[in-house]
Amino acid sequence: MKTKIFTFLIAGVMAITMLCMPGMSAFAASLPTGGSLEVYQKASEWAKPELQKANDLGLIPDILKGADMTKPITREEFCELAVLLYEQVTGQKSEPVSPNPFRDTSNPQILKAYNLGITAGTSATAFSPKVVINREQCAAMLFRTIKAIHPQGDYSVAGVKDFPDQKYISSWAVEATKYMNKIGIIAGDKQGNFMPKATTPAQVAAGYGMATREQAIALSVRTSNKMPDLLAVSKKETIPQTDAPPASNLNTLISKATSIDTGYFESLSEVQGYTIETKYWKKGRMVKKVETGSDNKTKTDIFDMSTGVAYSYYEGSAQAVKSLYAVSDPSQYINPFNITGPITSGSVEESADIRITASETIDGVSCSVITITIDGDTVAKIWVSEDGLKRRSETLFFGFPMTTVYKNYKIGGPISDSVFQLPLGMTVDENISVTITD
Repeated sequence: MKTKIFTFLIAGVMAITMLCMPGMSAFAASLPTGGSLEVYQKASEWAKPELQKANDLGLIPDILKGADMTKPITREEFCELAVLLYEQVTGQKSEPVSPNPFRDTSNPQILKAYNLGITAGTSATAFSPKVVINREQCAAMLFRTIKAIHPQGDYSVAGVKDFPDQKYISSWAVEATKYMNKIGIIAGDKQGNFMPKATTPAQVAAGYGMATREQAIALSVRTSNKMPDLLAVSKKETIPQTDAPPASNLNTLISKATSIDTGYFESLSEVQGYTIETKYWKKGRMVKKVETGSDNKTKTDIFDMSTGVAYSYYEGSAQAVKSLYAVSDPSQYINPFNITGPITSGSVEESADIRITASETIDGVSCSVITITIDGDTVAKIWVSEDGLKRRSETLFFGFPMTTVYKNYKIGGPISDSVFQLPLGMTVDENISVTITD
C-alpha cells in the first residue's frame, strides 16, 4: 500500500510540474476530456461532442475504441455498433446465429446482427467483414436495427418527398433512407441530397457517400435518443371496411394482368441486404425467368404453363433440372403478370383476405394498394397501376420481409420463340426431378 501511495504522489507532483512548464497548460487544454483519449485516436471537431455522448451512454463498441474516427466504417464495425445499440435499448442480450453460415468470420457480434436481421452476407458463405459501407447501406442497417428493437413500429414513408438525388439511391434502400430522414436521424447536404453512394470515378476517389465511423456513432446516439418516442408509436394494421374501393376494381386489375399475352419486365428485390435482379419474358403459355443474386450467380427457369413443366439451370452449367407443377392451375404460380401469384396459392388461399385498401403514387404512377391478410395479419402489400402492372410489393421470403420494385415493362413487343429454348447442347438430368403440388 505504501508503494502505491508513494507512486500516486510522485505522479501528482509530476503532473503539477508539467502544467507549470511554459506551454503545457495550453497543451492540456487541447486534450479531449472525459477519458476521450481512450475513446478515439482522431476525430472531426463536430463529432467530438457526439463521441463523448456515445461513450457516456456505452454505445461505442470495443472494436472502435481508440480508432481514427474519420475513417470509413466497415461492415464488421457497424454490426458491432448496431448490436450494442440493440442491447442497450432493449436491455436484452442477443444470440449469435448457429451454425455460422460464413467462412470469413466467426465474430459473434456479426452473427448476432445476422440473427437479428440487421445484416446479411455478401454471398451464401461470405460476409466480407472488412468491406466499408456507404450512406445508403448505413441507413438500411440502422433502419433494420430500429425495426429489430421495435417490430410493431410505424415505418410508413408515405408522403415523404424524394431527395434531389433520389435516382442514385438503390431501390432496396429507398424506404430506409426516407424513414431515417423522416425521423430526423440522417440528414442530407445543404441542397437536400442524401448522397447515398459514389457513382463516378471522381466521387469514388473523393470518398463521396461513404459512412465514417464518427458519423455512424453519431447516428447511433441520435437513434438511442429517439427510441423513447419511437417505442411509444405502434402501427395497428387495419383494413377499411367501408371506404375501400369495391372488390370489382380488384377483379378488374387481376383480369387486366392475367390477360397480358406477351410481355417483358424486370424486378429488383431486397431481403436482409441480399439483392435479387430478375428478368421476365412471357409469350402465350411460355415463361422465362432469369435471376441474379448478390453472389453473382445466375439461375434461369423456363416454364410451360399449359403442362406445368419447368426446366432450371445455372449459368455455366451443362445440365438442366426438370420440375413439374402438379397443381390445378400452374399459371397461378408461374405467370409473372399474375398480381397475387403464389402468395395466395395452396393452403394459404382459403384463409387469405385480398382487397384494395388505399391509393398511392409510386414513381409518379397512380397505384391501388392491394393488401393480403391471413387471420388478421398482413402478409403482403402490392402496388398495382391502373393497367394491371405491379409497381412494388412487400412480401415474405422464408419469413423475412422482402421489398420488390418492378420496372422496364414492354408489353406486346415481339419475343422470339428461341428465348424459351434450352441452350444448344444442354441436356436434362433425368436422375433429378422436382414436383410441386397444391
